[in-house]
Amino acid sequence: MGGQSALVIIDADCIICSASANWLEQHDKKKRLWFSTIQSLRKVDRESLQMLPPKIKDTMYLFYRGHFYERSEAVIRAVALTDSLAKFVILLLIIPRFIRNTFYDFFAANRHFFSNKKKTCTINPPVRFSERLLSTDELMDVLSKTEILLAHDW
Repeated sequence: MGGQSALVIIDADCIICSASANWLEQHDKKKRLWFSTIQSLRKVDRESLQMLPPKIKDTMYLFYRGHFYERSEAVIRAVALTDSLAKFVILLLIIPRFIRNTFYDFFAANRHFFSNKKKTCTINPPVRFSERLLSTDELMDVLSKTEILLAHDW
């Protein structure tokens, strides 16, 4: 991962999260986004990495420029890093976080309804995507070399 790279962490068991990661990868022509999973993050030794939240939730996380974002802010900032016209979604940051996260939480809680009630993820990442998918060991290595400032208090 280079200096302007960002790390997107998704729930690999969630169809919408996997589809979102595929969309991000497809629209990230400059290859700034790297990916890992909540499942890998849970395996990381959190005692040696104090910057991680005390409890890893089933949500999207983004590590970018020394900051750790979650939920709606992670989604908005990740989309803004793509080369798509959708990057103007960054303007949504003017909406207060508690309002954005209320919508995010509602959508996340009802994701099976929004994904045609499929219960498991059937999306297999394409080969080009796999090149930017970090294993647990690679994730630990990246996090241990990164000084992360928390975007908010846990």
